[in-house]
Amino acid sequence: MPDQITPKLPPSPFRPRAVFTIARFADELGISERSVRRLIEAEKIRTVPISIGRIGIPAAELERIVAGGLLDVAGDAA
Repeated sequence: MPDQITPKLPPSPFRPRAVFTIARFADELGISERSVRRLIEAEKIRTVPISIGRIGIPAAELERIVAGGLLDVAGDAA
């Protein structure tokens, strides 16, 4: 019986990770870490605890922002 070949998925616009650091999240979006922190403070980006005193941003948040546009998330006029 021949081995089945699994089709390759198209490349993702971001690197797959379960949780991003603030620095990595900012890098993926091409914005500053301060901008990400402001969005977190404004409760526009959901975070999860990584360890005591450290937070991460779920990959789903990046997907949501990429799909919906950062300006809409930030509350800015598009």
